Amino acid sequence: MRAARAAFVALLISLMVLPIIVIQWLLVQIWPKGAKWFPVRVNRMFLFLLNIQVTLDGDLATNGPVLIVSSHSSWIDILAINSLGPSYFVAKQEVANWPIFGTLAKLKGTFFLDRTSRQATGIATTELAARLLDGDRMVLFPEGTSSDGNRVLPFKSAIIGAVEKAFLNSEFDDILIQPMAVAFVSCHGIPLSRTDRHFFTWFGDMELLPHIWGVLMRAPVEIVISVGEPFRHSKYPNRKILTRLLETEVRRMLLSSIMGRKLANIDMLPATHRSPGQD
Repeated sequence: MRAARAAFVALLISLMVLPIIVIQWLLVQIWPKGAKWFPVRVNRMFLFLLNIQVTLDGDLATNGPVLIVSSHSSWIDILAINSLGPSYFVAKQEVANWPIFGTLAKLKGTFFLDRTSRQATGIATTELAARLLDGDRMVLFPEGTSSDGNRVLPFKSAIIGAVEKAFLNSEFDDILIQPMAVAFVSCHGIPLSRTDRHFFTWFGDMELLPHIWGVLMRAPVEIVISVGEPFRHSKYPNRKILTRLLETEVRRMLLSSIMGRKLANIDMLPATHRSPGQD
């Protein structure tokens, strides 16, 4: 029965992709507001079909320009975050050329980042700053790649420079940067172990289609999205200090969700979960 359901869901989602692309394209052309909310509905439907439950812990910032910096361990993160409301992701340039996924990402308003040169990054940060000032809630995965879901990799600070540019060239008093952690916490109501979590996280050289099939076969799975208090950019002397503090807060929230108890600060984290230099 489980295999039959997984096969049915996989077929259903496959048949839905083309109509979704067409509808989103039409909405982009004739109804921009609808183009913002249609992907939210689609992602909620996908999560329902995949039997993935999402719980939000905290409140998303809504006042002024907001950049969200989030942990990243799977393609499921994108579905889960998108289900919370209109958001736009910062993705590497290669994603734009992926079959189907690249098309969906373009129509969704994804911001593609070329990391091949400093000049390209500089141009990108200027464009990203403009998106923030236009009111788009941008989501950045500052680890630069996906992790195994049990830890947070070191954050890269370059793109957070977009916030500096946005702040200096705007009428806003401040720019908010909000930390977020996406944690896979349980399967069939049973807390996931470090090893079991790998069945749902997608990292390294994993093949995508077998991974999707594995998720379908093992669901339901519960995800907790933790949202911390926004950091006000103007309070910090430079982006590296700010990036370090954001990384620490995202790590604290991720481990709090995984361990099922609130950790007050980084000193409470087990040594196995700390990044080099945190001991």
